Amino acid sequence: MTEEMVKEKFGKYERCSPEICGYDDLRRPMYCFRPIEDVPPEAKCPRGCECMTEEMVKEKFGKYERCSLEICGYDDLRRPMYCFRPTEFPPETECPEGCECLMEEVAAEKFGRYEWCSDEICGIGEGRVPKYCFKPVEDIPEECPQGCECLAEEVAAEKFGRYEWCSDDICGFDDRKTPMYCFRPAEPAPEVPPESCELFFSTEEDFVTQGPSPPDGNPVISDGDLLGPGCVVFARNRELLAAFNVNVDLGLDAVEVIDAKGRLIAFSTELDDPSGRFVGGDLLATNGLVIPNSALLAGFDVARIDLGLDAVHFVGDPEDITSFLDRSSQVSRDEWLEDPGVLPEMLREYGVDIWFSTEGTPTWTGNLAFIDGDLLSAGDGIIVAPNSVLLPPAVPAGIPDRGVDFGLDAVTAGRDGNREQIRFSTEILYEGKPLFSDGDVVLIDDGVVCTNEDLVRCFEPATRDLGLDALSVAVRGEQRRG
Repeated sequence: MTEEMVKEKFGKYERCSPEICGYDDLRRPMYCFRPIEDVPPEAKCPRGCECMTEEMVKEKFGKYERCSLEICGYDDLRRPMYCFRPTEFPPETECPEGCECLMEEVAAEKFGRYEWCSDEICGIGEGRVPKYCFKPVEDIPEECPQGCECLAEEVAAEKFGRYEWCSDDICGFDDRKTPMYCFRPAEPAPEVPPESCELFFSTEEDFVTQGPSPPDGNPVISDGDLLGPGCVVFARNRELLAAFNVNVDLGLDAVEVIDAKGRLIAFSTELDDPSGRFVGGDLLATNGLVIPNSALLAGFDVARIDLGLDAVHFVGDPEDITSFLDRSSQVSRDEWLEDPGVLPEMLREYGVDIWFSTEGTPTWTGNLAFIDGDLLSAGDGIIVAPNSVLLPPAVPAGIPDRGVDFGLDAVTAGRDGNREQIRFSTEILYEGKPLFSDGDVVLIDDGVVCTNEDLVRCFEPATRDLGLDALSVAVRGEQRRG
C-alpha cells in the first residue's frame, strides 16, 4: 500500500521491508506494511539499551543486538524503533579535561546538572551499560537573548517547527533533567531562491519533501527527477524518458533544459536502459535522441570506450541547437557507433557545441588525455576548462601538478561560450578556504554562488545537503555565439 492507504486502514503500522513492491495509479511507490498493536510512544528500554531505528543504531554502535522484540517508539517518519545495545565496545579512552567517564545515571546523581562532552563511548559500566564523558554544568545564564526561549530541543521542534539555536550554552534543565538551550523560530524558507539559485537541477539522493506537495501528490522526490526554481518538480524521471517508454527510474546524471516551455531537455541517466537501447554514458533528449558516449569523445584520441557522462551544456543559438537536436534524433545509435566522427562535423555545420564531462579518466600513450574533472568540447575535441582552472588557485585541483581531481558532476553556462559564466558542482568537497561541498554551485575561479541548502531548503527536506548531480540555467544577457 501507499503511506496514505496504510494510515487510513491500520492507523498504527510498520513497514515490513524497505523495498518498493509496486505503484498505484498515480505512480506513487507502494511498500509492504502490517498493522501493529498500540504501543506507548515512549516505552522505556531496559537498562543499557537505547530506543532507535535500525539505521540509527548501525551508525552509532556498528555492531549491536536487539534488547527485546517490542517496539519502543517511532521516529519522525513513523518508522518503528526498538531497544538496542552495542555488542562490542571500543577500548576505554580518556575524557577531555574537566570531564569524567560515567554512566549517565551516575552523572545525574553526582553532578545534578551535567552535559555531555562527546557522543563517543569511553568505557563500560555495570550490566554492559556504556559510559560517556560528562561534566558538571555551572554558571547557567538566567535569561536567553531577546527573541529566544529556553527549551529542550524536542519542545522547540514541536513549538516552532523550524528553529535555530541562539547559542551552544545550556540555559537550564527540564523536569527529566534534560538540558535546555536557547532557541528561536527560524525564518520561513523563501519560496523563490536568490537569482543565482534560479536553476534546474537534480539531487544525488532521494528525499521526502515536507514543503510544497508535487502536483502528482507523491512527496518522494527521486534523484532521477528534474527540479526547478520555486520548489517545483519540473519533470519526473518517467516524463524525461517518455519517448523511450521506460517505466523505471534510471536516475539523472546530467541535464540541459533547451526549451522549458516546449519541454525539450537533453540529459543522461545513471543506469542503462533495461531494453538495451542506450547506456548511462549516452546523451539523450526528450525528443528520442540517443548519441553514444563514443561519439561525444570522437574528437579525442582515445579508445572507443564508454567513459560515462557526468555533465552537459549546449553552446550556440537556441534555434540552431533545436535544429541540431531535431536532425540528430533521426540518426540511430548504431549509425553513431559506426561513424562517431560524424558528430563533430554536424556540430560545426549547425554552429553549436556540446560541453561535457566524463565519469572516468582515460589513459593515452601513458599520459592523461584529460581527467573526469575537466570540461570538454565535443565539437572541437579540446579541454574547454581543466579542473585546475575551474577552481580557485587556493584549491589543490588538477592532476598531476596540483594533486587532486575534484571531479565535475554538473555544469552550466551561457549560450555564447563565455567561460566566465561557467557554474558547476564537484564530486568531492573541500574543507579549506574557499569552503564548498559537492552539492554547492561554484562559479569558475571564484567560489560558491549558491549553496545546496539554498537550492533545496524550500522543499524542507530532513537534511541540508542532498548533493548535486545535474544543473541547468539560462544566464541573463546571453548573446548569439559568433
